[in-house]
Amino acid sequence: MKTLKWSKFSMLLLGIIFVLMILPGGVFAVIVSPTDVGGIDYYDLTVAGNTAVIDDAIFTGGETHPAGSGVFGSFLRSGKDENDGESSGYNTDWRNPTAPKLDLDQITDGNFTRSLLLSALQVVDDDYYVFDLDINQTKSDPYLSLDTFQIYLLDDPDEYPLSSVLGGALVYDMDADDESAIKMNYALSSSGSGESDIYVYVEKKLFDAAYATGVNLDYVYLFVEYGELDGDNDGYQEWSAIVGPNDLPPPVPEPATFILLGGGLVGLALYRRRQKK
Repeated sequence: MKTLKWSKFSMLLLGIIFVLMILPGGVFAVIVSPTDVGGIDYYDLTVAGNTAVIDDAIFTGGETHPAGSGVFGSFLRSGKDENDGESSGYNTDWRNPTAPKLDLDQITDGNFTRSLLLSALQVVDDDYYVFDLDINQTKSDPYLSLDTFQIYLLDDPDEYPLSSVLGGALVYDMDADDESAIKMNYALSSSGSGESDIYVYVEKKLFDAAYATGVNLDYVYLFVEYGELDGDNDGYQEWSAIVGPNDLPPPVPEPATFILLGGGLVGLALYRRRQKK
């Protein structure tokens, strides 16, 4: 049997592939394809490093950032609906002094549900604004679906009700082309509550285009819905945005990186096959 010898080229290629396969923090990244669940494209981000590319946004799962009350700047916190396991909410400064809740399931404490200035967002990797989510589920049933993710720009920090928010300048809609949902895992992070469970990278150019459609569209509104496919069963869900240079997440590779990775693996396999002949 002939002994396989590695050339300098193949060893270099293998080294490049190894570097590309490992994300910062040592998380192996995999772009996942959706599963059809009742006509909904369901992306499984229940494994660390799983990544979904939906139009001009990147959703990635994994324990990469401390979250929770008092650790990052929450701008939207919503609690479960006791009746059907579904919940929803959007951020705003509007309050009704006589009502304990807003029109959906937002928590009214202004420390956790509030307006968000576009100018406060930090650009990541030159191209993205980034939002991160800390979910809360029971340990026995840790999965939760993110069924709606929409971003709007408006000129007022206290828009109300939801219909007013939906009348703003649309930045991004996860369901714009195909109805989509993200499957998330509360047990994915080592300590559960208090760490970001997913990051969402939305291209800055979408914000720029929406901003140009109006006047003084300085406020970012996020509207989300949970629990249609995997029910909301415990606590609250809390969104934050990356707003400063000391609060940056690891960079997420572009889809081209994975194409390069696949091409490198094929090339290496062909090279080794030729060497065996």
